[in-house]
Amino acid sequence: MKRRLFIAISLPEKIPQEIDKEISMLQHRFSGVARFMPRENWHMTLIFFGDQEEYAIPKIHDAMDSAFLGFAHDSLLLGDITYGPQHHAPRMIWLNATKPTSLYLDTMKGRLKRELNARGVHWDDDGRAFHGHITLARFNEQSKETELPLLIHGGSVCKEFTVDLFSSTLTPRGSQYTLLYSIARKA
Repeated sequence: MKRRLFIAISLPEKIPQEIDKEISMLQHRFSGVARFMPRENWHMTLIFFGDQEEYAIPKIHDAMDSAFLGFAHDSLLLGDITYGPQHHAPRMIWLNATKPTSLYLDTMKGRLKRELNARGVHWDDDGRAFHGHITLARFNEQSKETELPLLIHGGSVCKEFTVDLFSSTLTPRGSQYTLLYSIARKA
């Protein structure tokens, strides 16, 4: 049996509480044209595997453990709220990681990729540089509202986070995530 899998960075409860205050100011503006994601779906995807056989899950656990053994952990810095994806017609509202945080997470992703490849776990890797972001909302259709600027997030510092392996099930109400494995990280 195959499962739709991904590895993501999840934030501690304090950070979503901060973000919620700013999101509440945006929700009325995008009522009817955007669907805001529930807080439990806020994460930064490092690797999206797509459909994988069940036997890949223990290999992914092992790769995660090996990739982070002795790896120095930094704080994560979250920056501005923008439209996403970059350089395309806006389809989403993102909370972006700062450039140094994206570079740090790209290094983390590189370590994971090497360990996963060594264990024979394969997926379609687009090869793009990592851009850390949390998807806060998805547009139902192209909106004229996206021509207006968004609020600038004051920034959040996250000293603790988890690296999680999730299974994702697509439903009519959106994706439902099941946590399969987690590694706590502290700067």
